[in-house]
Amino acid sequence: MFSELSTAKLDHLLPLVRSVPRDPMLYMVLEGNRPGQVFVDRPANPSVALIWTGMEYAYLIGEPADHSAEVVQVVEQVILPALQEAGLDFITIFPDGVSPAAVQAWFPKRRPVSFGVNSFTFERNRFERLRLQARPLPPGYERVKLDRQTLDQAACQGIREDILFCWESLERFEALGLGYSIASPQGEVVSACYAIGYGAEAFHIDIWTHHDHRRRGLARQAAIAFVDEGLQKDRTIYWINDAPNIASRRLAEGVGFVYVGDLATVDIPVYPHTFHLGLAEHFASYLGLYRQAGELYDEAFAIRAGNSEAYAQAASVWRQAGDAAKAEMYRQKAAAAK
Repeated sequence: MFSELSTAKLDHLLPLVRSVPRDPMLYMVLEGNRPGQVFVDRPANPSVALIWTGMEYAYLIGEPADHSAEVVQVVEQVILPALQEAGLDFITIFPDGVSPAAVQAWFPKRRPVSFGVNSFTFERNRFERLRLQARPLPPGYERVKLDRQTLDQAACQGIREDILFCWESLERFEALGLGYSIASPQGEVVSACYAIGYGAEAFHIDIWTHHDHRRRGLARQAAIAFVDEGLQKDRTIYWINDAPNIASRRLAEGVGFVYVGDLATVDIPVYPHTFHLGLAEHFASYLGLYRQAGELYDEAFAIRAGNSEAYAQAASVWRQAGDAAKAEMYRQKAAAAK
């Protein structure tokens, strides 16, 4: 059985975590920058630990192959119910010492997915060179640091909620975090780069741009402002992105990061059917990965039948993926479901 490790005994984990990447989201729990929960096989000298940040990130570290039942119990009875109550859709587990396929097999009814995330190192000389080549902000746009006044804007409501969820208070964000935004000529925030975690003297960042203002270099300018001040504070900037998100990887490489490989992840959904539908829409509308989106629709409908609208979306995706037979099959299903 797993037991929860108290905050006073977190130093017992140090031998385990030395072998894994120094992810700020992991270390923010170990350093007490955000309360999380840590479950171990034995408190004094743990050989396996499941470290949950209280958000969508968890880390499975050590030798977990013989502890699958305990991992499943914690995820099913502690983590997923808490995420459901918070209105979140899934937990991303970073497994160490066990393959993503093995972890997926522990949760057959949840239909987990594993895409992995791109990981990077940062080269300061490269950043200094690339920042000079960056497209300037369009006329009327300006960089604005994310502070209480900026976050009070209606346009910042989503960012504010995200920051409050990640940091639990604006006071903690102001003390440990950092953020920059891009304001439009009308004064509204339309892009932002901000820390969602801090640990191991590094920021873990998130980037957002309003869909009406994309492809103008705004996210790159927000990231440059963030990285610049982060370096002045002697902070490391930690960047990962979902492996299918090519646009995010290009943005990272455009501000001094160098791709070094992929980290394994497993996404375990709260509600498998709606999770796969939402993921399919994201892959199609945001990433333009139509075949992968079509396969996600297939998976969603294998879990539960869809409605006319969902089938029509699947038909459109498979048509754009170049599979006329699949597109016609879902077109017929959409017509029959009306």
